[in-house]
Amino acid sequence: MDGLRIYIAGPMESVGGNWNMPLFDYVAKKLRERGCEVFSPAEHIREMHGDLETVKRLAPELRKLARREALKDEICWIIENAQMVFLLPGWERSPGATAERAAALAVGIEVRESPTIILPTDDDKVVPSMQGDTLGSIPD
Repeated sequence: MDGLRIYIAGPMESVGGNWNMPLFDYVAKKLRERGCEVFSPAEHIREMHGDLETVKRLAPELRKLARREALKDEICWIIENAQMVFLLPGWERSPGATAERAAALAVGIEVRESPTIILPTDDDKVVPSMQGDTLGSIPD
């Protein structure tokens, strides 16, 4: 799995107040522990605009422009770099994740879905539920 370039896609804004960032961070960490190069939209947003609270305070028009810029960067990274797109639970309800999936499929990049539901705990740690390791669908 060393060096596999993976893009993580999933719902963000539609997932409560934390934009699903704990889950994106957890999955990115686990993939990096396996030797993967990872692009996480949660990290990308923080790099572009600061912490989540700063992003939430952007005026609606600025937030829309920021999302357009981020999606452009993300789809370009997928097309130019990704060997796989890893879809988090709920991706099908996310306009961004469905666009990222479509871009990957259009250029022949492998797409895999998380095989289980992943639940955050009260202390913002994210733990896989049900069948153990949610990254089991990623080849070693």
